[in-house]
Amino acid sequence: MSFREAIEGYFKEKKAEGMFIVLDHTPRVLQDVGVPDFPVLISPQTVKKAIFPAGNTGDNYHGLGVNMMERLPDLISDPEIVMNSLSHPQDSVVIVTGERDKENRPVVAAMQVDRTARSNFLYVTSNVIASVYGRENFESFLKDNIAAQSLLAFKNKKDRLCLNRGLQLPDIRSADRMIIIRDRAQNVNGLQERISRLRTNKVKNPEAYEEMVLQGRREIERAVFSRTRTADAVVNIQEGGSSRMNNEVTLQGKLVDEVQLETSKNGKHFARGKLAIEQAHGEEVKTHTYPFTVFGAVAEQLADYKAGAQLEVAGQLNRDDYTTAEGERRTSFSIVGREVKRPQEVGSKNAIKLSGFVQSQAEDGSLELKTSQDGKTQFVNFGLAVKRDSFHREGEPKSKAQYDTFYLTAFGDAAKQIVSSYHKGDLAEFHGNVNMGKNGISPIATSGKMIREASVIQDAQADRAAENENVQSAKSERVHTN
Repeated sequence: MSFREAIEGYFKEKKAEGMFIVLDHTPRVLQDVGVPDFPVLISPQTVKKAIFPAGNTGDNYHGLGVNMMERLPDLISDPEIVMNSLSHPQDSVVIVTGERDKENRPVVAAMQVDRTARSNFLYVTSNVIASVYGRENFESFLKDNIAAQSLLAFKNKKDRLCLNRGLQLPDIRSADRMIIIRDRAQNVNGLQERISRLRTNKVKNPEAYEEMVLQGRREIERAVFSRTRTADAVVNIQEGGSSRMNNEVTLQGKLVDEVQLETSKNGKHFARGKLAIEQAHGEEVKTHTYPFTVFGAVAEQLADYKAGAQLEVAGQLNRDDYTTAEGERRTSFSIVGREVKRPQEVGSKNAIKLSGFVQSQAEDGSLELKTSQDGKTQFVNFGLAVKRDSFHREGEPKSKAQYDTFYLTAFGDAAKQIVSSYHKGDLAEFHGNVNMGKNGISPIATSGKMIREASVIQDAQADRAAENENVQSAKSERVHTN
């Protein structure tokens, strides 16, 4: 029996055997924000309250009418906004539909998640629609939810309900699609504390309340930009992309000297070489030399090349900080090669792809858009903590997760998008090219994307936490020794 037939039968016979089945499965958009895939149910009493005219009796009726309620399955399958409930954040979500009631108020549905309910004489685990009604004071309601950072997803379209005065979100091209902001379960832990601050600040500290709204809007804006593709901006990871962390660099240049195969303690071959790379600096062309190491079959392949051979080396970029005999701190870069080949086209193919945790020196964790001294160019400098992958020197044991901090620069539109999209601690991947200078390799970011695959985030956060623990432990040991 369809939901429409169940409603018609209820009003005809004035009885129902338990709850109505709205949908056999939870809509995909709700699953995407962490709502489990159970049947969606609603009680006859809730249907009655939603349909009957307001003020009909002493009960709280909402006057939505039969026609709108019969379309409830479609309305919750294609919502405008999905958010955690502020009144019941642990177990409920609020779905803002694309409909309005007779008073022109947005129609919302409150859903209780993972409940046991009776339907057709059986008790089933389900998600239960607890109420459907037109939301009064919607602008204030939405503003509170933005301040509490309870929004989980919203539809990006020009006429979306959240385009109220003072709450405009960025204009972007990919219209009429859902933007997933966060997972429901991951949001619950800090949400209760934010709700408490929201309620206190709204009454006692309006400035702090407005600051919470601003921070909430920034979170939404970052979610928007992280899924928007522009020429030099952020790519949409939902349309494909890496499911692993990346540290990849491709450099093209000339082999400085012939290399000799060496053998590790374990009897494995490796080879060390240097790549001379020419790059223009204004009208002057300078040559920069960078070391690289390759192992196994790639090392054997490298030994066949003569000095001066044009090569393309692809591999992992490592950063090494050291102190000179004079006590001066310096940084050097090296490459652990995965592939060595002759380039198909001789030119300056210097590309880089780095994944890691965004770093910022600002107290609020934001990135700062700067302007060059001549006022012509906008740019941003930021750090990226990048994990060294499984490549290691032969004969040495694999160490625990280690992170190198690379400092990237972006210019123009790419800089603007990165500043708007990223924040300290974000796990992200940046693409770009490599600038050669006296201080070594300088990555130039031309595009980026937020990494949201749960397994990748969890692994990276665990590695990062383990590394921080190791650093703190080492500091404690040094203090104890001293």
